[in-house]
Amino acid sequence: MLQGQAGLRSWSGSMFEYLMPGLVVAEPAGSVLADACTMALREQVAFANALHVPWGISESVYAARDSSLA
Repeated sequence: MLQGQAGLRSWSGSMFEYLMPGLVVAEPAGSVLADACTMALREQVAFANALHVPWGISESVYAARDSSLA
């Protein structure tokens, strides 16, 4: 629980993982899926504000590679 709200965990915590299901399934207001998206968005914005960086950043904007070029 976060701030008294239940939510869902994603594999890596990226915004893509929270927001992508809404592209293919309905997210009725008040559903666990809709609430999880709202909480993820609020936390992303709060985190970004605390660090003075843009919100919405994800691993897709990170252009580093390891020794296997992954």
